[in-house]
Amino acid sequence: MTILAVGLAYDDQQFSEGSPPKGAWLFLQPELECSRLAALARPDDRFVYSDLRVETIKQLPEAELTLVNVGFGHESLARMLATHWNALGRQAVFFGPVPTLWSESPPDWCRHYVTGDIINVWPELAQDARTGHLKPRYVASPGPTYVPARPGLGRWPLMNTRYQRISF
Repeated sequence: MTILAVGLAYDDQQFSEGSPPKGAWLFLQPELECSRLAALARPDDRFVYSDLRVETIKQLPEAELTLVNVGFGHESLARMLATHWNALGRQAVFFGPVPTLWSESPPDWCRHYVTGDIINVWPELAQDARTGHLKPRYVASPGPTYVPARPGLGRWPLMNTRYQRISF
């Protein structure tokens, strides 16, 4: 199965053709959830990550399952992508903090979404995608809480993992 994970970008960070990419944001704010999903993909899956900070929407490849992490401020771009993919008949699943806030009332353009941490529902979501029958809503159980690494200051670029928690 081909899985496309899309990292959205704010308007001022989006890549535009003919200009150099604003790629520093890719390294300053990596897409941690997509990295975690890539680690959970089966060996026979093809996992493709596309980030709109260094690619355009026209460059997004086709996939059997498209995952979109919708952060705060990305809802209009997510709506535009969903409208485009719905017209093409492609399945897109939206996850992240904004779909979690939708709870039981998603916008009309969203057909499939995850409330909570997508890692907790990944086995069920992947199995449903393989059979071609995605549910409208996946509800993740509470947790897990994880601490992502961040660059520390010092003589060597050590990773400091204190004081930084992410949990939905």
